[in-house]
Amino acid sequence: MNVNRNKGRWKFILYLSAFIVFIVIIYYSNLLITNIGKEERRRVQIWADAISYKAELVNYTEKFFERIRIEEGRRASIYTQAIMKINEASLEEDITFYTSIIEFNSTIPSIIVNEKTGRIDVAVNVDPEIAKTRYIQEVENYQ
Repeated sequence: MNVNRNKGRWKFILYLSAFIVFIVIIYYSNLLITNIGKEERRRVQIWADAISYKAELVNYTEKFFERIRIEEGRRASIYTQAIMKINEASLEEDITFYTSIIEFNSTIPSIIVNEKTGRIDVAVNVDPEIAKTRYIQEVENYQ
């Protein structure tokens, strides 16, 4: 009977050991899954923040370029008015203010052409290839 008793004891110890191992495996698996979940949530949050930041940057860029477009439109309008005033001015009229507007233009592309000959007198703030051309008819090839 001693053998049966020892066998029963060994079975009990084996079952208890298996149960303890099973509990430990379940505990560590749960711990591992929880850590993986936290890490994935962190990564998703980082990704969401990056997308949000990119959207803010795109919105800021759109607003910035809209302001630039409006400002450049105003400058072009003033520049055009200055050229028109110079063209309409009499020989006695003081046109220094208008020539200073034209002279300090550093952003608006401008080509001044002799109306009779089609020869380009001045080309500023334009593509270097266009600036090299001599006649306005040659510029049409660049469009």
